[in-house]
Amino acid sequence: MSVRTILILLVMLAASVGFAGNEQVNLAIAKDVKFSYLDNDGNELGAKYFNDTTGKMLIGGMDTEVVSSKYSSNEKKRMAVRFEFPVEIHPSSIDFNWMWGHNEMQWFDRAEVFVGNKAGNLPLVKTFNNRRIKQNSIPISIKLPPCKGRYVEIVFSQDANVKYFMMSFSCLRIMATASDLAQMNASSGDMLLSLVRQAPCNLFEYGKPATMPLELTAPKSGRATLKYTLRNYFGDIAEQQESSVTCKAGKNIFPITMEGLETGYYVLEVAAELNAAKRIYKAECQASMGVAGFRVRNMAEALAADCRFGIQGGFGCPESNDAMVKLGLNWQRSFVQFGPNVGKNPAQPFEDSDNFIKALVQDGSRIMMLEIKTFPADCYDVKRFGPMKGDWFINTVPVKAKYLEYIKKLVSRIPKEQKFFEIWNEPWDINPAEFAETAKMTEQAIRQARPDAIIGPNLGPIANLVKIIEYGGLDKMDMITIHPYAPDFKSSPEKAEIRQWVKAFKATVKKNLRRELDLYVTEIGWPTPKGGPIVNTEQEQAQYTVRACLELYAEGIKGIMPYCLGQPETDPNEKEHFFGFVRKNLEPKPVLLAYANLACMIEGSKYLGDLWLGPDIGAMLFCRNGINTLVVYTPGKPQKILLRPDAAAVTITDIMGARQTVSVKNNRLSLTLTGDPLYIVGVGDKLKALITDSTRQRWTDVYKREMRPAMPFTSPPQIDGDFSKWRNFPKVRIVDTAVSEKDASATLQIGYDRNFLYLALQVTDDDPGVNDREGAHVWDGDCLELFFSPLPENAIPGFLKENDYQLLIAPTSKSGNPVVVFGDVYRRGQEVKGVKTFFKKRPDGWDAEIALPLSAFAGAVGEKGRKWALEASLDDADKKRGRVQINSNGRGDNWSNSSVWSLLELK
Repeated sequence: MSVRTILILLVMLAASVGFAGNEQVNLAIAKDVKFSYLDNDGNELGAKYFNDTTGKMLIGGMDTEVVSSKYSSNEKKRMAVRFEFPVEIHPSSIDFNWMWGHNEMQWFDRAEVFVGNKAGNLPLVKTFNNRRIKQNSIPISIKLPPCKGRYVEIVFSQDANVKYFMMSFSCLRIMATASDLAQMNASSGDMLLSLVRQAPCNLFEYGKPATMPLELTAPKSGRATLKYTLRNYFGDIAEQQESSVTCKAGKNIFPITMEGLETGYYVLEVAAELNAAKRIYKAECQASMGVAGFRVRNMAEALAADCRFGIQGGFGCPESNDAMVKLGLNWQRSFVQFGPNVGKNPAQPFEDSDNFIKALVQDGSRIMMLEIKTFPADCYDVKRFGPMKGDWFINTVPVKAKYLEYIKKLVSRIPKEQKFFEIWNEPWDINPAEFAETAKMTEQAIRQARPDAIIGPNLGPIANLVKIIEYGGLDKMDMITIHPYAPDFKSSPEKAEIRQWVKAFKATVKKNLRRELDLYVTEIGWPTPKGGPIVNTEQEQAQYTVRACLELYAEGIKGIMPYCLGQPETDPNEKEHFFGFVRKNLEPKPVLLAYANLACMIEGSKYLGDLWLGPDIGAMLFCRNGINTLVVYTPGKPQKILLRPDAAAVTITDIMGARQTVSVKNNRLSLTLTGDPLYIVGVGDKLKALITDSTRQRWTDVYKREMRPAMPFTSPPQIDGDFSKWRNFPKVRIVDTAVSEKDASATLQIGYDRNFLYLALQVTDDDPGVNDREGAHVWDGDCLELFFSPLPENAIPGFLKENDYQLLIAPTSKSGNPVVVFGDVYRRGQEVKGVKTFFKKRPDGWDAEIALPLSAFAGAVGEKGRKWALEASLDDADKKRGRVQINSNGRGDNWSNSSVWSLLELK
């Protein structure tokens, strides 16, 4: 068995695990395990019968559906899966989850688990009845009674609620102890080597020894050589050891103890070589770990210390939650409701919410930001919105009287000291007027149950902000929560101008609401997938997170909760699987230690201002208890500076918390700055003279909008697909280096006359015409998104205004017809009156000619010398690959930021 395979098998050890080897591992993906689908008679079925084209989707952890062949039909459904193991095992649970989304109709009624040694006659050991419909994406674990056998069979059935879709399964796991895994490996003659994770999350308290047990399962007795290397965040060797030990056949435990470690992130690498029975066995393993000063305190103590740092708790568990508390990261954003109940009893049960909240707040340490989102079926307004369809529980307005009663009951069950409530999360598909209505009634209900509550909405698209203010949605709110991501999820916070975005947001609120509201950040982050269109290294994740949070703190953000605690890490190319601060195996990533160190260094400080030390140098001055701390860094490229710290000695703390005291001679301190912030503690007050306006442009790597020409038509052209008339018009290429041009790319040409804006589009697509959406949702399939403003502004960042238009141009849709509609929040879903179109599908793509009447755009005048703003995004939704978006300017925020649209000069 390869080292990589061994490492994959080590998953989420329980906090109570000692050295006894009872940690839980997934045997479904172990070596020599056979896997098959079965029909009603127990005969094997081909994997394609269940849309599992590779035969490995269900156990491979891929973000792909494995579904019943009768997936959407109104019939009884069944899926049976059998595992055959090389030796007898003792399964403890069957764990599984399914696809993302909010489709509560994906479900099953019953799961039966059979375990034994005779494939044709397996005894039933567990029946799991699923009595309530919940929102999907919640993992399920079926706990098993003591049982054993070489065969495990799981049968999922849907026979009572046939109107519901069959669940789309992914990532099925058979959990058992590592002892079973060791027995399986011993039977194949392999040596197993693993480091036993220590709760919580391999975090060790600074100043105390750090011990990790090394578990070596030997196929034979003999002498083994153990070598271990400990590397820090920077890749330097912090410690090395080698020893010779005697191994017995079976499991052996050798504790590895490390003393005197600086605070920081580490990777422990271990290699073992066993000489036994005239054979050499070799194995390797590694684990990440962290050393930090623990700051355990209760909620009152954290608030008194002006704690502002925490985490978005998605995909967390008791152990990872405990890790955040030990690190002094007391804020935690979590939902408080579970998916709507659409079963026989429409009343929303509160037991799940009660248990969830109790588990989080029972130790009294967390400052919770509780997200109020969704409502039960008996609050649905069928008279207003018709039969339930789609995501009705997040994009419709509930019946007021019932909803108020429901929210009051929900909030009254929450501990009284928890008083921060966030209304909704990114309400993309509800118009501003209706969301304002829902937000107002939610605030009213919370306030009645908890008069001292601090309440505010999350508004999603920034264009919603002004409209929601106009409709009174913020009239009685205390705060707003925001999600200031980098638009492409990979640009640095400086390049993405996150700080300017926050400043503009605050100014917009003050201008339109005529008062200021506190801001809280309940999501921000940089994912670390290994592939795909969005790739960040773990070092970049740590650097960007710390630098962004420094900026947010400087802007007065009251609570900062990055996204997120942990994620599934199943698809290596999917960004939504790798935002976590803790890995899937509950080991820390560098960002966790860097973020905890930031909180320790800055919490409770007063931000004094930004110093000007030259271009592309960040320099932020803070003061706590009369002691000044200067934080310095670059956007990435190293720079040497000579700092005059106005002090005889300073303490320099690196991004991970390792510190050294340095004497300063002649008031000169030589520093080499990188993307890793340095904290210079003890600088003098004379540095305050270098403070400049924080709006001063100090970063050179920021986006500059392009200039493009638009050529005139001297006479109105025919919209007929004849591209010869476009021969002399400039071309705009829409490509992305992360996507093959044969897979998805386009050429756009632009023209105009006094009455129309003309577009010629030639798309290359190896799977053209994929779109099963309608109206304002066609962007989720093959589509061109056109961003156009006849009255462009240069404000950075420029939120969408009413003269900024988004158009969705799709060659086909669910109905089979082309679609040209507005997609922006001001005119969402409205058809463009007077538009002229031509669409043609090719084997390798599709063509379009479009004539958009200028009368549809307020302020549009088609005459030479005018400047418009125009940009485009190509959406491509292949059946196998899923959806990608390619932008003509390389930006991912065209939908919300008109200041990045290229200027179009009318020639």
